[in-house]
Amino acid sequence: MGKISVVILTHERLGELKECLDGIFSQSYKNYEIVIIDDSVNNETEMYIKSLNNPSINYEHRISNEGIGEKRRLAYLKTTGDYITFIDDDDYFTRASFFSELVDVFKKNADVDYIVSDSRVLHENENSCKTHSLNLPRIIKASDYLRSFQFKYDKPASTLGLVVRKEITEKANFSNLHVMNDTAIYLWALVAARKVYHISKPIGNYRMHNNNMSKNVKAELILDQLKEKKRIYSAAKSMLRKPKKLWLYRQVLITTKYFAHGGDGDEDGVRAVMKYLRKEIGLPVYFYMKLVYWKKNHAHR
Repeated sequence: MGKISVVILTHERLGELKECLDGIFSQSYKNYEIVIIDDSVNNETEMYIKSLNNPSINYEHRISNEGIGEKRRLAYLKTTGDYITFIDDDDYFTRASFFSELVDVFKKNADVDYIVSDSRVLHENENSCKTHSLNLPRIIKASDYLRSFQFKYDKPASTLGLVVRKEITEKANFSNLHVMNDTAIYLWALVAARKVYHISKPIGNYRMHNNNMSKNVKAELILDQLKEKKRIYSAAKSMLRKPKKLWLYRQVLITTKYFAHGGDGDEDGVRAVMKYLRKEIGLPVYFYMKLVYWKKNHAHR
């Protein structure tokens, strides 16, 4: 039977992590491992993990200055399973048959490398729950999903419910990724995959709260993401339709518009991002973002 590797990063959210782990422990399919990197200052989580005495958990308490992406990469390097999934410590599986279902899909569909599932989004500030349904067919070519990612076809609410064959993550060079945020994981895996299978049932809950989306995003982080998207574009060129650069423009605009509205307001950082757009991406995106900033600045006058 195929082994599932679940990668979790956690930071001083023991209550949420317990719920996350319970969702894994409740799975009817038991051939899995859980790789946890914990960068909490206190040892509360470490003591809890030790108390579980669970041999399926590979735990490391790592207090360091590495970013989330680098810690994810380091956790990924510890995985030994056939299938890889990443889950945030405050999200959790609610469908006890999920692991069994995904292994069955992989075994019955030799050319499916990538499984993505619907989920529920818990808006904690609004005390509401909504289903995030992906508008995907049951099976789709990875290249078709990639071409229309975040346009014709939605992206997942989070990495919750995304599972990829280990051979594909290796082919996509996850071991050496420069940036390992959610979008980079989705896109690099699509570049390497053959087909995608969509489970059109919510398999878990993704929490949406103030900590999900920082209002003080640093330009350095945005520049790293833009550079990663350009690397993905270079790797995916043969899969894209003409005009190929339109795909890059669209993906870059998602990141830069997010920065325009959620950045830390540092003018030097904004100038650095705009300089990168002008020199490395293209004038259409550069001038579009000039207009975005002009509208933003005049809206507050």
